[in-house]
Amino acid sequence: MHFFGPLFGVIVADYYLINKQRLSNKDLYSVEKESSYYYSRGWHIKGVYSVFLGFIFSASTIWNTNLMFLQSYAWLIGAFVAWITYYLLAKK
Repeated sequence: MHFFGPLFGVIVADYYLINKQRLSNKDLYSVEKESSYYYSRGWHIKGVYSVFLGFIFSASTIWNTNLMFLQSYAWLIGAFVAWITYYLLAKK
């Protein structure tokens, strides 16, 4: 459940900020090494790091009793942290 916010943050940052709303339809489902979305054997490591970091911040509202008052905002916290992290790591 706490992965959805960070995943959303990475998707939004990639589509709107990094790629500026441009997609390559022919490369979207391609497994060729020359495709735009191949990255590192199909895994975009910067995206994985961003989702993981967003998850840590999002889930910390449950794990840390001092942050329980932020539990209703966990989805937004995870999305924002992943969005900022991904933007800073992946900007060209």
